[in-house]
Amino acid sequence: MLHYLKKNKWVFVLASIVALIYGVHHIIISRRLSSQNLVYHPIIVNEDEALFTAPKAHAAFLGTWIVTDFNTYEHRDELPYILPFLSPLVMGKLGMLLGSTERAFIAGDFLFPGLIFLLFYALAYECTKKKL
Repeated sequence: MLHYLKKNKWVFVLASIVALIYGVHHIIISRRLSSQNLVYHPIIVNEDEALFTAPKAHAAFLGTWIVTDFNTYEHRDELPYILPFLSPLVMGKLGMLLGSTERAFIAGDFLFPGLIFLLFYALAYECTKKKL
């Protein structure tokens, strides 16, 4: 394993750069808003996160392992939500680790792009057997 890490160290540097590119906006916006005495809330960035992903992730943050239909009160005791449930579960548990759902979304913007880059690199390496 150590040999693999030494052999492909530039891949991890590139993955870190990718993670920084996708996450640095949180730092910039937060600093600009704090200089104006405003609080930064990253979840209102787009409609999908604010209306669908964040409430399910917050439910997982509160301890729910199986998220049901969160949009209507009358469906609260029904079967689990049929759309992909792993994303809100991961984000909710990451939020538990970091202390809030908002921190989980910020950390996710740093963590997941780098991991996806590493996965694509590993896939390309396996397919071509060449270092990129």
